[in-house]
Amino acid sequence: MSLPVFILSLGVGAFLTHKILSATASRNPPQRRRLPAWRRTERDVCQALGLPHQGGPGKADCGQTVEVKDWARPVDAGTVAREYEKGRRAIVSVSGFTVPAYAEAERLGVRLYLAS
Repeated sequence: MSLPVFILSLGVGAFLTHKILSATASRNPPQRRRLPAWRRTERDVCQALGLPHQGGPGKADCGQTVEVKDWARPVDAGTVAREYEKGRRAIVSVSGFTVPAYAEAERLGVRLYLAS
């Protein structure tokens, strides 16, 4: 006797859940996810250079040797040295570079670019 009640209860619950989800979906259409600002900057710089955007941990942002930095503060000499050790030969920064970073880049042969 309890089995038919369980099935009936499941049927009504599934019906109500379907109706609630359908009503919610029609009121709130799916929104397109916006990329974070730093990812948009990386993508835009790569497009401007004509290189594929890769990114990710341990990978260059554009092509094989270009790193993009979308930081609030200027890139320092330590960052230039670390990127050189990873095989990066060009760094693009939105916020600029410190004076020691320019000296370190010249010493190592890393090209520095300022993006606007």
